[in-house]
Amino acid sequence: KVLEERILLRAEQGSGRSDDNIKSAQKRFRTFEEMTVPVVETLRKVSTSLLRVHDIDGNRKIDDVWNDTQTIFNNLFANDVLTANANLLNAIQNNNEEQYRTLCSYTDKDTTTMKEHEGDANTIISISNATIEFQTGTKAVTSYDRIIMENNNDTPVRETRVWSHQGIQGWKCIHYYRKELSSS
Repeated sequence: KVLEERILLRAEQGSGRSDDNIKSAQKRFRTFEEMTVPVVETLRKVSTSLLRVHDIDGNRKIDDVWNDTQTIFNNLFANDVLTANANLLNAIQNNNEEQYRTLCSYTDKDTTTMKEHEGDANTIISISNATIEFQTGTKAVTSYDRIIMENNNDTPVRETRVWSHQGIQGWKCIHYYRKELSSS
């Protein structure tokens, strides 16, 4: 019933879709029941911590449904972004230029070395205060405090890395900024 009301409202507001009518909505719902529900039920049986079915009550305000949907996807994507960030830091720590290049997508990537991008900050002593923020479904920003060994000194810094999802290539670091923190 809610679906039908929303489709009719969308049609009244000039969606421009020729299938925004009751007959098409009922056909879409039948297709959903016959084709999609069995797949969802199968996925429900084989769910894991990374792949599981989430139920969202669609009988609420559209903004509330969207916020719940966005939260679920952001949590799923957060795992991918944080794993990519950890792999990038491991590449820096181990001075692994090849792995570093697979995780970055800088415009000058082909001519600039990891050392030119990252400096001598390859010894990671600790990481704390990590945050992740999604700008869109394909852009995320990670920030964290990091103590690095630089010129034989422990240097506290705040690093911020911008990540972009690039299709089949996955999450790539497209920009980063490092600011030295006061050591007081």
